[in-house]
Amino acid sequence: MRLSVILLCLIIAIPSFAGKVITYTATSKVSQEDANNMAMAGVAKQIVSQVSTDQTLGKSETIKDGNTNFVETFSDITNVTSDLKLKGITVVPAKTDGKSFKATATLDMDELTADIQFQMKGIKQEIAHRETAAANAIKNHLYSDAAAEILTAEGLVPQYEKLVQKLGTIYPINESHRLTHNIPELHKNLVDKLSTIKITGPAAVITLKSDAPLEWNIQVVDNEGLVAKFPLVANQGRNTLAQKRTDANGIAQFSVAKTDRSQGKNSINIIPDIPLGFLKEAGIGEALTISYTVEVSKCNIQLECTQSKSFCSALKNILQKKNIFAGNEAGAPRVQAQYTATEKNTLNVGSSTMKSYNVEVSFQGASIDFTTSAKGVGNDESSAVAASLKQMKLDALQSQLKCP
Repeated sequence: MRLSVILLCLIIAIPSFAGKVITYTATSKVSQEDANNMAMAGVAKQIVSQVSTDQTLGKSETIKDGNTNFVETFSDITNVTSDLKLKGITVVPAKTDGKSFKATATLDMDELTADIQFQMKGIKQEIAHRETAAANAIKNHLYSDAAAEILTAEGLVPQYEKLVQKLGTIYPINESHRLTHNIPELHKNLVDKLSTIKITGPAAVITLKSDAPLEWNIQVVDNEGLVAKFPLVANQGRNTLAQKRTDANGIAQFSVAKTDRSQGKNSINIIPDIPLGFLKEAGIGEALTISYTVEVSKCNIQLECTQSKSFCSALKNILQKKNIFAGNEAGAPRVQAQYTATEKNTLNVGSSTMKSYNVEVSFQGASIDFTTSAKGVGNDESSAVAASLKQMKLDALQSQLKCP
């Protein structure tokens, strides 16, 4: 098994700091916090000096370029501030002559190294737990669960390597500190299984009535058969329409009401709800496309409009946008339409004068009795009426006409 980074612990004459307490006293004319930080930095320098003089330790070999780096600082100490986050270190301010600030930092190496090794042990256990969970998920075809476990485990590896580097600065490292795991193998196994996934859906273009939800089924199989609990997401543009998991028969049933209802051919993309990196490696990153067209339901009427031509023309255009078409089709219901406009305000906009009107439009006919109103603003009554028509709600009229 090749790992991106293998830590080789080459120990040559390493003195143990076990049981040792390191102290350093610093004085500052700036502030007590500055004195505290200088004292802690002094402790760090003692550790680094001892390591640089007496030992070769924490040697790391990077397979990528073969370069070897040695630890020269102990970052947890040099970077701490007065909040004293570091395990095992205490800072005690000391009395001075009032013209300066003094502090003594004390570091208990046993407590420090024990804390680092405790963290390392916890990460080892967590990685082992994630590996077991990922292996079981792959075995049971729960591929999204496996991906989540593997990604979490992969994120823990650099955390462990950083702790080994810190520990190696102050403590003899041996083979027990090596991190062994099967994450790359699990990653490869998941990609191999995903590469056998086949996602199928309706090949024909679906015809959708304007007011009906869009419904379709997706089936998922792999090289062993039907795949249950496989996560899928339906997207249209930047919008996520639905998220589903397949049932015991490998079927995901979608029913979506809020889709693009534009006339002509539309499409929805179906993709596995699994991190894109795995999908690309497996070669299944391309979306499955579901195509559909919207069937526009026409509602024909014979419109009787005896008022101004501009009003009648604007009204026909508004009705047509609601799939209500005014014509002379035999058998279509006759509908009379008229409006009243009441001037409300005069508005001065720059050098222009605008007028606002309350406009009411009524529709009468056999089984038709509908009135709606809206406010419109324009240079004159005609333009204000046309503006108000765009704001009117006509759902109740469609219902009375019993449009299909």
